[in-house]
Amino acid sequence: MNKGKAAKVDQAQKEQQEETIGVATREADGTYVLQLRATSGSGAIGQSLMRYKRGDKGYDEVAKHVGPVPVGKWVPVKPFPE
Repeated sequence: MNKGKAAKVDQAQKEQQEETIGVATREADGTYVLQLRATSGSGAIGQSLMRYKRGDKGYDEVAKHVGPVPVGKWVPVKPFPE
């Protein structure tokens, strides 16, 4: 791969990482599992593992935001609207 193409790939990967706040998967029973991260301007980093089972408060919102997730596959999660 030439340097120009490699630089474009690196930039695209960096932008993709910046556009996501973590990853999500769906379990066989429909439970969404989100592994999320947050950073601050001062360098602080926070991580969270959240599980939403059917019937839980926020389940429908998470399902709508994350979209269809094949069972056992991980997909990127974009920031939630404020």
